[in-house]
Amino acid sequence: MMIGNTSKYLFAVAASALTFQGSARAEAVYEHRSYITLHGGIETVLSGSDASETFLVGGGIGHDIQFGDVLLGIYGGLDMSEDTVINVRDLRGPKTIEFEARPGRDFELSAKAGIRLKMITAYVRAGYSNARFTIDHPEYTAPFFGARNLGGGRFAGGAEVQATPSISGVVELRYSTYSYNLSRAQALGGLMLRF
Repeated sequence: MMIGNTSKYLFAVAASALTFQGSARAEAVYEHRSYITLHGGIETVLSGSDASETFLVGGGIGHDIQFGDVLLGIYGGLDMSEDTVINVRDLRGPKTIEFEARPGRDFELSAKAGIRLKMITAYVRAGYSNARFTIDHPEYTAPFFGARNLGGGRFAGGAEVQATPSISGVVELRYSTYSYNLSRAQALGGLMLRF
């Protein structure tokens, strides 16, 4: 009888230990990290064969969930471009018209996927960009011209280089497309602070 009770006790202790170990492993499967970024870089505004270069600065906030070496996340950002002018040729109705466009602020909301390679995390991002352009033409007025918020798609790829557990350097390339035959290519560098 004593042996039977002892065996039951040892079995219960072993089962509890295995349950605790499995729970601990499950909790360690993924890690949540939020972050903010500050960046700056060069932007090329494109329309057909015409291009105009300018500078931009901005920042963003995001949240990653890391599964081992793989991470998934979301990102939201705001950029401001230095004033520049691009000559645009766009089809409006039955004819092609020419006008000028000046980029302004730019909001982004996108999804992120990446892989961690020791101290470097390589990632891609895709989502929505809402950019403010001032579109001018001497013969036309609103609603087609003036200050317009143009929605478009954004695609980005980059790398995070970890300096400390909380601070990383970031390099990134972006490409965005909009209506009015406009697109933007951007090359950025900046800092990321995780918390």
